[in-house]
Amino acid sequence: MKRACVLLVLAFPLMACPPERLFPDRVGMGVARLSVRNAGNVVAILQADTTCGFASPAVLAGVRTSGELGGEGTATWTVQNCRLDLGEPHVVKTDCNGVETHAGGAVTVSATKTLTGLLTGNPENPVIPTSAEAARFDVQATFEGFVVRSSDSNAAMKIQGGSMTYVVQPHLAVSVDKQVCSIPTADTSVRDLRWQDGSVVVESDGRVFDVTVEGSELQAQVGRWQEEENALRGSISVWGTSVKVPTPDDKDGLDPEYNAEKVQASVACTENLQQPISYACPSLDPRLAEGAARLSVSLFGALVSAVNKDDRCGFAASDVVAGAELSGEVGQAGGSATFRINTPCTLEHAEDYEVSRDCAGVSTTVKGKAVVTGTRTMQGILTGQAGTPVVPTSRDAVAITLEAELTDFTAATSNSTRSLTALSGRIRGTLKPRLALDASTGACSLATPVVEFQDLTWTDARLLVTADGNSLQVPVATSNLDAQNGAREGKTNHLSGTMKVRGADITVPLTGNTLNPDYHAETFDASYACTPNLLIPADDVACSFNRVLAENSARLTIRSIGAITTLINTDSDCGFENTWTKLNPDDVQGEDGEQGSMSWSVEGCEFAFSPAELFQTDCSGGELWTDGYVNVDAERTVQGLREKLLLVVNSIKPNRRDSVQVRLTNVELDNFSTFYKEPGTGEVKGQLIFHSGTLSAVVQPYLGERADEPGVYDISLPVSASTSHVQATLTNVDATLLTQGKTFHLQIAEAQLDSHSGNYNGYRNVISGTVRVNGELVTFEQIPLDPTFDEAAFIARYACVENLKEPIPPQE
Repeated sequence: MKRACVLLVLAFPLMACPPERLFPDRVGMGVARLSVRNAGNVVAILQADTTCGFASPAVLAGVRTSGELGGEGTATWTVQNCRLDLGEPHVVKTDCNGVETHAGGAVTVSATKTLTGLLTGNPENPVIPTSAEAARFDVQATFEGFVVRSSDSNAAMKIQGGSMTYVVQPHLAVSVDKQVCSIPTADTSVRDLRWQDGSVVVESDGRVFDVTVEGSELQAQVGRWQEEENALRGSISVWGTSVKVPTPDDKDGLDPEYNAEKVQASVACTENLQQPISYACPSLDPRLAEGAARLSVSLFGALVSAVNKDDRCGFAASDVVAGAELSGEVGQAGGSATFRINTPCTLEHAEDYEVSRDCAGVSTTVKGKAVVTGTRTMQGILTGQAGTPVVPTSRDAVAITLEAELTDFTAATSNSTRSLTALSGRIRGTLKPRLALDASTGACSLATPVVEFQDLTWTDARLLVTADGNSLQVPVATSNLDAQNGAREGKTNHLSGTMKVRGADITVPLTGNTLNPDYHAETFDASYACTPNLLIPADDVACSFNRVLAENSARLTIRSIGAITTLINTDSDCGFENTWTKLNPDDVQGEDGEQGSMSWSVEGCEFAFSPAELFQTDCSGGELWTDGYVNVDAERTVQGLREKLLLVVNSIKPNRRDSVQVRLTNVELDNFSTFYKEPGTGEVKGQLIFHSGTLSAVVQPYLGERADEPGVYDISLPVSASTSHVQATLTNVDATLLTQGKTFHLQIAEAQLDSHSGNYNGYRNVISGTVRVNGELVTFEQIPLDPTFDEAAFIARYACVENLKEPIPPQE
């Protein structure tokens, strides 16, 4: 007990014989005071005892709780027949004033300690007190020479025998770190102290005398509590005389030398005790609301992940995917697809179910029941493909809105001691993930944990907040929360909003706007950096998908130019194989037998393919088809050995691989396209339809050498296996790109392309250039002309060409 508990002041007149029995009222008052002091110290000693007292492992492990987890309840520890044998009096406590309490002898105690408050579920800390009166000790003690002395008092009482029952209520003050009433002080109430068959030896002012104590009914207040201060009242029977306390002439209370300041100072050095001492226990609701708000964001994110991957009735379900509502025109940007879960989808997991795992191995799990409806909307280019109806065209193209009825639904992460369980209630909100580029497709289609949460609303929810092993309930009538996980648009790790708890609107967070107190930008970014093919786009322009459209349209343009070149070269109606054209070159250079050149030109040569026609079949069985209309103006120049046929017809023999050059000076396009059907499967990997527009090109094919006439290079190869250098210009092209079942409409205002197909003289399957597509100028350098190029397969496509001496070598 503190020094302030009790002091005994007895004043006896000098008498020749023992005078104590003549003054039972004074003796009774002194015994009552010392009884309170001894009783209080029994509790203090029992509380610290690790053998059989309240600090012993068996007693701690045997705690019993009553009430609902996280809600109001009690925890009770029980001590049975614990014998405290203290031996000779020794110091058991020293208070903050330096006053020492000595105790000796023995006492056998049975007692219960009860704490009332919020049940945490934590065996080491099962209750968080919610009031200053949350602690109570019910004690039954039997004494054997038990004595308590205080270094600042000359009064003491040794209890030779007998027993007491009583209740001690140490009042709990606010702790600095926890901000709950959890620290016992000197302001202690002792209630219902009852003696039975007591035999004590009292020491006071140098006098020592025996007293029998038959019974008592005492109430005491050490220090101050509410309206009582330093109070002692009730009755006690000594030597068979019942004494009412306080006696009429004793106005000194429990401690005749009581000093309120000394009492407060006696505990002032107690670790974490808030000064000045306060019994105004702060409500836990604000902090619980703050924790619940932060964890609500995590819970909603985990719920969305679970619904996204659920293929029974969630967003991955076939009927939900097939039922997408489309808005906009196929092939055009500015469209959207909305996937709806209209029929409530029940997710129920009896065990932890992993919904995600990050690059550091941290897993997020859910458990419990959620009945969900919602929508998932994606904005971008409508593709016309059921499985992937939209290609996102911005970093923020996806929005997911869910409403869910939750029952015992928990979300947790493996690297945190914090989690949230919705025991009941409804949550609604919108989640917007920031998207990253998928390097394998060029589309911003990879979701990242950089997520914006909008309008997270709880309705009639009972939430269980778990942190560091403690679980506490918070009733949330409603909420309105916005959050930013990660960094986005000037906000980083941000939370704001309100939670209505027990009728009070609580602004969260309590200070600042931090969503996750443990957030570290580097760790956060590393958590998803290992995602395959993930690239972080600098801005929305990087997500426009125009680069992919530009690159793929450029590749397919080169193939179409190859087909047009072959058409004009081989056509005998209006192309270069027309007899009149062949006999009338525009220019002839060089004499017979000399190195020279010949040039021809054609104008307005029209080709029409409707319906589509098979144009070429290569040596591997691949088929090149043409469709639509094209009008061609072209020039052809052939260099080589000049000769005359029939002595009058100018002719020339190409004697180099690059002897022939074709200039498509103007090509007018009218729904013209080529498409290649892969050998064996007939799959068409890509098709570019030129609805309108013009192109021009300089085509330098590398020709094959004749087997029957070495040194002559006039063997043309299939378009699908042409080794050539093409420089092309497109102007005002309106086109449609078809690829992998998707449709994209393109406006190509202009394009400049330079490509090398095959592998020849240092150039291997590359294309570069600029394309202004859908208003955006896209520049690319040295990308693969054919991303799936395989040189052996490429050669196989022309290996069967008649009279071909050998494959075109990479170097000559």
